[in-house]
Amino acid sequence: MSSQSFQSTLTITHIHTACSILSIDGINFLTDPFFSPAGTQFPLPGAVLTNSSGPALNLSDLPPIDAILLSHEDHPDNLDDLGRQLLDGRHVFTTQDGAKNLAPRPGARGMAPWETRSISLGGKEWKITATPCQHLPGGECVGFIFSTASFGTAEDGRPNAIWFTGDTVYFDELAKIPEKFHIIVAIMNLGAARAGPLQITMDGKQAAHLFRVLGAGYLVPMHYESWNHFTEGGEDLKRVFGEEGVLGRRTTQPCLRFHQPHPPLILHNGLRYFHPSRPLRDDHGPPNHYATLDLPTTATAPEIKKKFYTLSKSHHPDLHPSDPDASNRFVRISEAYAVLGSPEKRSRYDRDFLRSQPHSHQGPSAGRSGSYSSASTPAGGRPASGLSRRRTQFRGPPPSFYRSGGWGAHGAKRAEEAGKSSHSHSPHSEQQHDFAAAGGGGSFAAGTGPGGFNMGDDNDVPHFDRQGHWRTHSEIERTRHSARRAKRVRREEEMEDGGGGYSAGWGFVMLCGVLAATVGIPVGLGSVFNANRGGNGKARAREGGG
Repeated sequence: MSSQSFQSTLTITHIHTACSILSIDGINFLTDPFFSPAGTQFPLPGAVLTNSSGPALNLSDLPPIDAILLSHEDHPDNLDDLGRQLLDGRHVFTTQDGAKNLAPRPGARGMAPWETRSISLGGKEWKITATPCQHLPGGECVGFIFSTASFGTAEDGRPNAIWFTGDTVYFDELAKIPEKFHIIVAIMNLGAARAGPLQITMDGKQAAHLFRVLGAGYLVPMHYESWNHFTEGGEDLKRVFGEEGVLGRRTTQPCLRFHQPHPPLILHNGLRYFHPSRPLRDDHGPPNHYATLDLPTTATAPEIKKKFYTLSKSHHPDLHPSDPDASNRFVRISEAYAVLGSPEKRSRYDRDFLRSQPHSHQGPSAGRSGSYSSASTPAGGRPASGLSRRRTQFRGPPPSFYRSGGWGAHGAKRAEEAGKSSHSHSPHSEQQHDFAAAGGGGSFAAGTGPGGFNMGDDNDVPHFDRQGHWRTHSEIERTRHSARRAKRVRREEEMEDGGGGYSAGWGFVMLCGVLAATVGIPVGLGSVFNANRGGNGKARAREGGG
């Protein structure tokens, strides 16, 4: 790292295309969310985009996401339908048109090129600056430069920063970036993607030139595989970077770490190649430092220090020259102690990471398991602070839910497991029969619960008292029906009481009076009119005779 004042730790977990988790000191940024499975097709005007590989992580595998950097929302390889689920209730930075199209989401902020916004995350003040892009004509797209106080500054006073380029080709305005920022890590969307004859993302030569212009510490290429409109893959990039003279010696830096199945290739100033892979499913987000040191979460500071010295001596790479994983294991031990050995870092780690995985850290031997909170919180964990937590209107499951029979592509397997879970809990079966006997809906399919919408055991959430819930609602209904019955009885008594109320007899007399007046008045008036007309005729007859 070219600047010694950079005091933060950056971990990048690549998921797919331009979608990566940028974990910085416990704060997780997500870029361009994409989670569609392999083989998904996206029809566009004049072309059909086809995805040839699946994501390294699914929505259910994500750690808590604090903010989303969305370069543009109108292209499916940068934001698919599954990725849109993550936008609700989170801080989202995107283009101005994108913020309008994503409304109503109070957390979506539209930004113009070179506009800077501040946001408080994890007790830190972050500054995010939108950078210009040249992508498809007529569309909006931005990149993002973000920094915080712990990033420090370069020797000339420029703030150290991390840059996510977004989808763009190289153009001269990007050369203004090193005038304002010292880029520590440049995360570039490459692949030389094409829309007909038009190139819409950078190729290797443009990336190498921009890398030299920036004077960045690391270049992280992504967005170059898995799509039929990309024309320059990983092997092509290696060849081009070699021709451009940016391939350099192997080096290591403690401030940047990648999650991937094999040790990364580190090139000139830290250039790394990496690919999405299924093993990431079991190695994503902040690691379990307690499990790494084989300690319970209640371990004291002296116990942590003693365990670190013991493990660092026994797992030192010099003692295991034939073990290719020895260096990685030693690095994990050192990182675990760096976090748990600092009271401030340990407190932040316990707050953010352990809270998000309540069943995975009860001790060194605890394995991975599901979280009951996953059914009641947005995909990806806790909602962003400072935003409204009111639930929006439910718009129904996605179309793939119905196309696949209701349970997705793995419906048969999930249905089988749901049936097993429903028969493996005898107390739950008894509660089902009690619920049916009480009028709660009768029998229902195994493993689906009343109404057939719940997966697995319908009463497997320990903090939900099903019987108490039913008793409470039954009592409310009884009280409501009793009040209605008493009101109806009082009204009937008033109708029958002729002295103190409005009786039926009195109503009949009034009705007859109204009818008599309605008929009698016109008849009387007609009689008077006829009598007057007859008298006048007789008088005229007498006058004529005389």
